[in-house]
Amino acid sequence: MEFLTYTASKEQSRLLVIPEVNSSETASGFDPYRKSHIDVDAFVEQGYDRETTTEYLASIGESLLSPNLATDIRFPKAAEIHSILDTHVINHLNTTGDVEMNDELRREVVNSVDKEWAKTINDYNKKGDTTESVLEQYQRLRGVYVSENEVRDGVVFILFT
Repeated sequence: MEFLTYTASKEQSRLLVIPEVNSSETASGFDPYRKSHIDVDAFVEQGYDRETTTEYLASIGESLLSPNLATDIRFPKAAEIHSILDTHVINHLNTTGDVEMNDELRREVVNSVDKEWAKTINDYNKKGDTTESVLEQYQRLRGVYVSENEVRDGVVFILFT
């Protein structure tokens, strides 16, 4: 836990997002993801051109304020979930290039993805150190956590926290 706290710290994250120009980290720098990363002077101190940096950070700011903003989904195993989908779609496209699409082919892909997703999620949920299921964590991150279901007269009432 201390390692994660360290790497997520303001100081350490700044080194990853704003590496010195021409350093080995420059090629693998991260996109800004904290308010403290949106600092033109910090980039200039590391050797970046002020005008280019200003344009770059302005475009990021515009994107973040867009009503069409879509951020990466975050929950345990999200990267693996994305990878499963990507792999199946790419394999499908590579093996069916000249084949006419039909519902059966589409269902095969969907069923394969669904089975792997279910296995991935179930494996995570069954780990001995898992305190919340993937669904619970996903709901909490979206602010729609279902804390309790009540059944009254055969009707399920979902109570959100």
